[in-house]
Amino acid sequence: MYTKTIPLLPTHFYLDVVITKSTKKAIKYQHDKYGIPLHILESEPQQINTVAVIESGKRIKVGGTTRIVIILHSFKPATLMHELIHVLWKTSKLSGVELTYRTQEWQALFLEQLYLQITDKSNYKKH
Repeated sequence: MYTKTIPLLPTHFYLDVVITKSTKKAIKYQHDKYGIPLHILESEPQQINTVAVIESGKRIKVGGTTRIVIILHSFKPATLMHELIHVLWKTSKLSGVELTYRTQEWQALFLEQLYLQITDKSNYKKH
């Protein structure tokens, strides 16, 4: 399993990228990093190739920050672009930036930068 964190500038949100083929490793990572109780993670269908928003709460430890988590099976471009659209919409909802015709250049730049950062394999942590 490989992970990295990307700041979603200019917001105060972060994108945690997890590359794994193992659902069990994805569950353990979320439990260890965010403090999500195992019984919650194990009771919900966990999927690889998914995007979730994790916010601080009574049992969730993300240091007062909001994190968007993308869990991928591989760097397959079609799957990555599909999941990045979800990241774009979640970031838009959290930040209040409207996705309209007038913001299309920002959307394109946002997706391009995330794609380049996620596919840059030079700075992933191996677990």
